[in-house]
Amino acid sequence: HKMSIYFEGMPSINLFKQCYKALINKKEMNLATEGMMLCDFLNIKANSLKFMLKVFLELGFINEDDGIITIASQPSKQDIETSQLYQAR
Repeated sequence: HKMSIYFEGMPSINLFKQCYKALINKKEMNLATEGMMLCDFLNIKANSLKFMLKVFLELGFINEDDGIITIASQPSKQDIETSQLYQAR
């Protein structure tokens, strides 16, 4: 696991922004059926997408219910770097 993180690296802040923008435009996303399309769109691996979604979830930017991702109605303004998951990686 640590080796895969080493080779994949840390997603850039710009990549986080692109991902969030794509989620906003989509409004609702089924992770199981549309997750790989988002990976292809962002040109990233599935593990990187999972990591970014976990960071968004931790910061309250998105909601996840049974594999369906939706944008939080009133997310608080926070920097990605404040996430515990982000800092741990």
